[in-house]
Amino acid sequence: MDTFSKLKEQYPEQEEFQILHAAAASSWMKLEKYYKMADESAAYYAANVLRPGEKWKFFYKKWKDDAEKMEWLEGNGKHQYNIKQLVQDLWEEEYKDKYISPTSSKPNESHKQL
Repeated sequence: MDTFSKLKEQYPEQEEFQILHAAAASSWMKLEKYYKMADESAAYYAANVLRPGEKWKFFYKKWKDDAEKMEWLEGNGKHQYNIKQLVQDLWEEEYKDKYISPTSSKPNESHKQL
């Protein structure tokens, strides 16, 4: 967005830079909306953590150069975020002990012999 803003200022007669700047600004607003939604729900974070090949690695790789976001993972008292705790709370509130597999509720045949 900054690049298009500078190009728009440098070349005011070129309409394409005005259009590209407006598109970038609109995209930025849309992204902010979704970032705010992610902050309001642990579901976004849980969806990434539940990817078997990634788990928490996704966040550590993505945020390794951003000290503030790295603090969000564990929480440290300074920030309202503790993503690991948000995901744990989501699991406990929405899923823990609510869904039992039909096979897990039936006794195993080998245990009947004991």
